[in-house]
Amino acid sequence: MSSYTETGRFTHFRHDEADPASLPGGKVLALFEDADHTVWVGTNRGLARFDPERMAFDSYQHSASSEHSLSDDDVRAIYEDHQGRFWVGTANGGLNLMDRKRGTFRRVEHDPENPQSLGSNWVRSLLQDREGTLWVATDAGLNELRPETGGFVRYMHDPLDPVSISNNQVSTLFQDRGNVLWVGTFRGLNKWNYVSDAFTYLHVRNGAALASDGKVFTSLAEDDEEHVWVGSYGNGLLRVNTETGESENFRHEDTDDRSLSDDRIMSLFADNDGSLWVGTFGQGLNHLDPATGQFRHFRHEDQVTGSISSNAITSIFRDRQGILWIGTYGGGLNRLDPESQTFKPYRHDPGDDRSISSDRVLAVY
Repeated sequence: MSSYTETGRFTHFRHDEADPASLPGGKVLALFEDADHTVWVGTNRGLARFDPERMAFDSYQHSASSEHSLSDDDVRAIYEDHQGRFWVGTANGGLNLMDRKRGTFRRVEHDPENPQSLGSNWVRSLLQDREGTLWVATDAGLNELRPETGGFVRYMHDPLDPVSISNNQVSTLFQDRGNVLWVGTFRGLNKWNYVSDAFTYLHVRNGAALASDGKVFTSLAEDDEEHVWVGSYGNGLLRVNTETGESENFRHEDTDDRSLSDDRIMSLFADNDGSLWVGTFGQGLNHLDPATGQFRHFRHEDQVTGSISSNAITSIFRDRQGILWIGTYGGGLNRLDPESQTFKPYRHDPGDDRSISSDRVLAVY
């Protein structure tokens, strides 16, 4: 993990076996800032709380001798709900409810003998909606926490039920301004109906092909025009009007150089001016003008100074100063100059201990 300063230099935070105040693991899988502005880091070897005064971490890891320790060290999701409860989702140990003052955890795990337990110990994402309901994305469907019982209601795919969720591997959760809950899975996109307790499986037609069937949805964003944008891995970009339900699919077209550059989308960012930035797996960054439906492409070009450093775009972020940052897989971090529309790359340099720690940037925050 690296922290950028205005000097253009990076401070590295790495795992060091000899230093208990370093990051507990070498792979950063989740980042979260709580209401007190404390930064929490989920790694492959535990949870860490950053102390800015010491520039060090306090780590929380699984201990076989303590039932109040973290249930599993592979931390994939961190979330603070409206009541101030602090949740930690893991890949093998379900959920953990953390007491941050004591540094202890209450485990919430799958129990095959209890149908009201968490549906799976593989937790990918957490979201509390505006009604206060906590939703948990797992490998065995969508789970709803019922506070009156402390148990879960599981929503799972049933091939005989057309209003069940489309797939049990839930990848992403999002609530739009109209309070609609969107549920992305490994096989399609769903809208949750709070009144009927049913899912609407979103079918978006592009010609004769169903654009949402059988595809993983990687990212969701909302603009100011009552549209939800949905990125898929393999079937391009979807624009859904939340008022009418009408949908449009943007795909790559070989004969149209202003179409989407690649149908494999990794990241989305809805900008303040109504435009949309789209990061693709292998064909660079796209900037969509919704008024025209046309895309401007930013690709890496070996001999062109100022081109983006890689065509695999993992993350897009605009900071409080209005600077747009682009994370790439293999090309480090890029900063967009709004005047020249060129990029300044920040790459790992083995000879410079203040360069970015890796060229594989998975998240920018």
